[in-house]
Amino acid sequence: MSLLGSLAKMAVAAGKMLSEADNKVEDYARPAGTPTTTQLQQQYEKDARPFDVKLKEVLAERSDVRVEEFVPVDEIEVVAGKQIYKRGNCATPDAFTYKLSANGKAVYIRVWKKYLTYDHVANRQVKTYCDMNGIKVLDFFEYLPNGVNYMRERILEALN
Repeated sequence: MSLLGSLAKMAVAAGKMLSEADNKVEDYARPAGTPTTTQLQQQYEKDARPFDVKLKEVLAERSDVRVEEFVPVDEIEVVAGKQIYKRGNCATPDAFTYKLSANGKAVYIRVWKKYLTYDHVANRQVKTYCDMNGIKVLDFFEYLPNGVNYMRERILEALN
């Protein structure tokens, strides 16, 4: 056999080995800590009930929580003793949809219909002030699932 013939035979054998290796299916091992599809579906449960109905269900677990609705941003400014959003060219920020109080702690909740309202300059200034000063504000968007378990986890964690 010639050298050229031997090289051709080796090339065919190497190609066959590579082809077999490409077609070999190995068992897939899910990385540790990666949620399953079922877990993800549970995390993003769909619950068509109104936000306030689900909130009442969550708060039924905590009889010590006092709920106020439509709390103006001015309440935080009074406590801060200063202006926390710029007046003039930008509109007034939206009121907090709810204020939850328990054991001397307060958690403010805003339920947004549109992202553009959430992202408005005055609303962002209020959110930034609250975040920088340890005032707990939770934002929920009506167009997202907001399953009761998701709400429970966020709200009860913020109240503790």
